[in-house]
Amino acid sequence: MYAQYYSLLGLAPGATREEIRKAYRKLAKEYHPDKNSSENAHEQFIRIREAYEILLTGRIKTQPYFVPPDYKPYPKYSRYANNPNYKQRAEEFRKKREKEKEQSPFSPDALKVLSVVAHFFRWGIFLFAISLLIDFLIPPDIYYEQIKYSMQEITKFYNSPSATRWMITENFQVPVVHELFVEMYKYAPVEIHSSVIYSVVKKIKFEEEFFSPAYSIYKSFIIFPIALLISASVNFFSKSKDEELIYNAGFNILLTAIVIFIMVN
Repeated sequence: MYAQYYSLLGLAPGATREEIRKAYRKLAKEYHPDKNSSENAHEQFIRIREAYEILLTGRIKTQPYFVPPDYKPYPKYSRYANNPNYKQRAEEFRKKREKEKEQSPFSPDALKVLSVVAHFFRWGIFLFAISLLIDFLIPPDIYYEQIKYSMQEITKFYNSPSATRWMITENFQVPVVHELFVEMYKYAPVEIHSSVIYSVVKKIKFEEEFFSPAYSIYKSFIIFPIALLISASVNFFSKSKDEELIYNAGFNILLTAIVIFIMVN
């Protein structure tokens, strides 16, 4: 009953399922319409497929597979290549990219190098922004210090009156408001609360009262770390083009420079 199907696959009756599968794979590759351009290749391929399924399932189909009379093997990706809308969109995209390259202030080689640098800074600035957030949120370290210079000694360093002065201890130089500055005296004990990662002074305890520094990256200039975190996050998770990535990285580098400048001053 099944002898013709075994013969079609080049097998003897009673062949094992594994032998049937091996024979089918071999013949399917040989007669596949996309690989075999002969006239009867697709018909032979259908017969081989039908014989394979009948021998594995034991069920004979009442009707063979339908083979369209105008069947033609399609080339790879032909559903896109033969689509006029796809061709039009591809051509529009190509022209748009060429126009962008012509208008770009960067040469192709410079754009390639700068994009690599921008990727590097994107990672670095994003991690720096995250570290600022962590540094702001975690509990600070507490240091017990003594003031090294009196108000009169510090004033000698200033040629004009100012609203802020520097409280100088063994390990810290902290700008303080004028009202607090005039109360401080030499060797006065102070308690300094400093951030763990970047040693930014968050607050000062003097004579049982807490005071904030005159200016701080986590107080007066908190807008810059927030802006840096938002901008760095958007740039990190967005899929920008190379040129956009370079401009975004430049903006983030500027914000980072401002934050670092405030921190070290």
